[in-house]
Amino acid sequence: MTTPTSPDTTPNRRNEHPARRWILRIVASLVALPLLFWGVSYAWQNWFAASADPSLVHELKISRGERQTEQTGTTVEGEAAASSATLLPGVLSGLSQEALNAAENPLDVVLDIADKSLKHLQDNIRDYECLMVSAVQMNGKLRDAQYMQCKIRERNPTAGIPFAVYGKFLKPQSLNGQEVIWVEGKNDGNLVAHQAGLLNLARWNLPPDGPVAMNGNKYPVTEIGLVNLLELMIERGRRDRAFGKCEISFDPACEVDSRKCVLLEIRHPKKEGPYDFHLARIYFDIEQQLLFGYEGFDWPAEPGQEPPLLEKFFYSDLRLNVGLTEADFDPDNPAYNYPGKKRN
Repeated sequence: MTTPTSPDTTPNRRNEHPARRWILRIVASLVALPLLFWGVSYAWQNWFAASADPSLVHELKISRGERQTEQTGTTVEGEAAASSATLLPGVLSGLSQEALNAAENPLDVVLDIADKSLKHLQDNIRDYECLMVSAVQMNGKLRDAQYMQCKIRERNPTAGIPFAVYGKFLKPQSLNGQEVIWVEGKNDGNLVAHQAGLLNLARWNLPPDGPVAMNGNKYPVTEIGLVNLLELMIERGRRDRAFGKCEISFDPACEVDSRKCVLLEIRHPKKEGPYDFHLARIYFDIEQQLLFGYEGFDWPAEPGQEPPLLEKFFYSDLRLNVGLTEADFDPDNPAYNYPGKKRN
């Protein structure tokens, strides 16, 4: 008599219910697809960054505090350098540490230069291309520096030419390839933007001061540019001048990326009144006669500590009066990467 064998309790995957197998496949796909999408998107963005011109994403090199005197060939620093400097040209003429020290309020000297520089800008600069480098502190944390390749056309009311901005982000990696266009008086006041990489599926018309456009930004795109930066400095200078005195030092031997400039440092020793910065550094290009850089620092938490950076803005690699046209501010420009479908 044959002894009955006990049933085989080992699972047989071939005999699993087909529905169960499909459920497992679907779950695996749902897990794998986001990882695949992230990997492809990351690789695409890294390729895009590597294909960008390396000269557009370099760190700013700022040197200051030393110059060689023409008379002796010796090196001097700080205030001594300012006193021995050759007379500066154009809007900077008359600027010296002696003039700052002798003024009733040293801000009077700086505001006079700023007013002259603004007039020079409005009279002589129509448009420009540049690399804008910015970093701002938000909610107590300094955000990663942003590098944006820009085309900017300044406003000319007499000729009926509106202010216009085109920007393409290069850094940080999360923004690489995004583009934005805003033209004063067009598109119902909205900017036109798109995302980068595989997320570049649609054009977005956004209010420039709305929550989406302002995410991670301290100022809207409508306030970008040399004129806006200078007007902001003048506004703050007049506000501080009305409250009281400050300390100002002067360095005519500063260089930013081998670009000769004058550096003015404005210092508020105490946090009082309307003051919203402890130290401001303002950079004037000597050849181009333009204010092109600004750094603002907060008061240090403890005496002797380095003041933390609040915000900085630099307009590097400036190319002035390049003859920008309407096509430079058109999302349909074939040189740009805007998708064809619009989405409001």
